[in-house]
Amino acid sequence: MAIQKTEAIVLKNQDIRETSLLVTFFTRNFGKIQGIMKGIRGNRGKINNSLQSFTHSNIVFYERKRGSLHTISQCDLKDFFGNLRKDLKKTAYAYYFSELIQGFLQLHDKNEDIFNLLLNSLIALDEEKIDTEIVARIFELQLLSLSGFKPKIDCCLKCSNKVKDKAFFSFNGGGLLCAGCVLNEREAVTITHDALFFIHLLESKKLSELLHLKIASSLKKELALVLHQFMQVHSGKKFRSLRFIKQIECLKD
Repeated sequence: MAIQKTEAIVLKNQDIRETSLLVTFFTRNFGKIQGIMKGIRGNRGKINNSLQSFTHSNIVFYERKRGSLHTISQCDLKDFFGNLRKDLKKTAYAYYFSELIQGFLQLHDKNEDIFNLLLNSLIALDEEKIDTEIVARIFELQLLSLSGFKPKIDCCLKCSNKVKDKAFFSFNGGGLLCAGCVLNEREAVTITHDALFFIHLLESKKLSELLHLKIASSLKKELALVLHQFMQVHSGKKFRSLRFIKQIECLKD
């Protein structure tokens, strides 16, 4: 077994036996990995802060060439993101980001751009004055783009013409349809040109350049509805943390 070192973000942990954990990490150099950390839980079942969900650490592990379950020997905390954990909505979104990574990436699929996206999104959520929904929409769109599911919005999926009038978004097709081509499409919804503009903007620029954008609440809702349905169709998964986020937002309304 080779000894490996890398940066990692905890996606999920699960108790096994009395003192050990099964941990899913998203790493900079090895993609998503799973490993066992033995003897880490104390007498009351508490775990080290470095192994809490969505913490950023440096880890050392024994890589098994045969099999997908590695042995984690060391986990040194870099950032606990304590500020975001004080806010229920931000915490829910951090869990949501972790769940999206698990849903869209397979084990050992290395993608350093997605690692940086996740890390920078958690850093952004940790800021006190930040629009959480803007961070979420940026994360969703850029994750889709980087994982090969970028929606096609520059022209109609079927006729390839520019859509200048009423526009529709096809979830199955993964992009834009014009009024003429949408007639036989069941899984499509109308989408405003403002929403299309912001989809292009949010997926094409750096996170740091977008964090202080001001977007109307009606447009935020439109973007969320389209993106959440699109991600569910193309991942084949329903994200539990998203349901919790919607419950939180209903309470605030």
